[in-house]
Amino acid sequence: MQAFKDCYKLTDATILNPNASINSDAFRIATAFTLHGWEGSTAQTYAQENGITFQSLGSLTGSCGDNLTWSFDASTGELSISGSGDMTAFGEV
Repeated sequence: MQAFKDCYKLTDATILNPNASINSDAFRIATAFTLHGWEGSTAQTYAQENGITFQSLGSLTGSCGDNLTWSFDASTGELSISGSGDMTAFGEV
C-alpha cells in the first residue's frame, strides 16, 4: 500500500506503533519530510533505509518504582523490568 505516495504537501508523520509494518513505497513524498517514531522501531529502520529524516519520540524506557526501570524492545516485543524495590501502584484491580 502506498498510503502517502505523491502527497507532496505532507512534511511529517508520526508512527506510534513500534512494530508497524511499513510498505517500501509508503512515504514517497516531498524531499523535506520527517518521520517521527520510537528509538529502535520499524519507523526508524524505514527512515534509515530510505534516506528519510527520523526524529525520535524517545526511547521505550522508564521508571516504574523505587529503583525499578522498564524497557521495551520494539524488535522482539519484549518488556523487561529490572531493579529492586516496590513497584508503583498505577491503579487498583
